[in-house]
Amino acid sequence: MVDTAIMIEGARLGWGTDMWALTQAQIIAQMKLFYVGIIFFYFSVSVAKLAILFFYLRIFTTRTFKRVTYGLIALCSAYSVAVVFQSAFNCTPASYYWTRFDGVSEGTCLSYAAFKVMPPLNIALDVVVMLLPLPLLLRLNLPRAKKIRVISMFSVGILVIIAGILRLTHLYHSITTYNITYNGGELSYYGVIEADVSVMCTCMPAIAALLKRLLPRWFASSRETYPTFQTAPSTRGTFRSSTNPTKPASGSAEDIKLITVLPDHSPVRRPDKSLSPIRHHYM
Repeated sequence: MVDTAIMIEGARLGWGTDMWALTQAQIIAQMKLFYVGIIFFYFSVSVAKLAILFFYLRIFTTRTFKRVTYGLIALCSAYSVAVVFQSAFNCTPASYYWTRFDGVSEGTCLSYAAFKVMPPLNIALDVVVMLLPLPLLLRLNLPRAKKIRVISMFSVGILVIIAGILRLTHLYHSITTYNITYNGGELSYYGVIEADVSVMCTCMPAIAALLKRLLPRWFASSRETYPTFQTAPSTRGTFRSSTNPTKPASGSAEDIKLITVLPDHSPVRRPDKSLSPIRHHYM
């Protein structure tokens, strides 16, 4: 929301306009928006990645997967702190980020090398976060249509990666020219798209639940089978599945078990919530 509001205000002030056609006051106003927008951009995309990783922990319970996810959470957290801090204190004093164009103020700013490193790292983390659950999703014992639907939901992050790559190409072009208001306008548009789609990805489970309530014929059925991922200690190297939630399935250390979820009015005993299944509204 903040990035979108900044983009709208920036367009009103002349984002995308040749720097030499603007007054000094207009340039300074735009640079202030750039400063705030960069900070909120990296904060938004970083929080979105962390939210997705914590969502993974809720629905995937295999031991190895959880360890990898916790490692990624630590890595994304460290990256988030570093990139937000670097964006906020890129110049000394911080106000020199926008006052350097008044011809009077004095200060220093970091090299553009930092701006060349941060976006590729952000894209790399997006790719890892998106691909992380795919091996488990491909092993789901579900009808093909439902499996495609689940994998598609987890693959919406491709849009974030595409927007990040487009933003990266424009970033490299803008930092090598002095016409920052002209090149920075298009750069900001791709940044807003990337940030907004990242937030949309974190809301996908809630959106799926809403659609199921609004369109029950399309998103619900009277009896469905949904997966849950559990750690099942075993020394065997084969993979098996079970439709009985009370009977453990033998197999590898990371078996995928299936349970049958019945309607609320059914007298049949419902499975234990501790199994952490992928709920029907995520489908």
